[in-house]
Amino acid sequence: MSKLWDVHNVLNYSWRLGLHKIIVETDNATVTNIFHGKSKALADCALVASIHELLARQLEVQLHRISRTVADRIAALMCGRPLGE
Repeated sequence: MSKLWDVHNVLNYSWRLGLHKIIVETDNATVTNIFHGKSKALADCALVASIHELLARQLEVQLHRISRTVADRIAALMCGRPLGE
């Protein structure tokens, strides 16, 4: 559920900042499937409804699923650690 909150917050902040073309990357397959309408999981959830409401605005959003290995490497780079640690 926290990954869904992450997507919601990114969409909400982007909208509020006037950023209407964004790319969101996640390593979570369930989030990706819910986003692309391939899963009915949590279909009645208010958070999912809010995400779809944000998507209905004039946002151009691309959501991509990345592998956990890639996500770990990106996190390491952002923390200033060399790759492989």
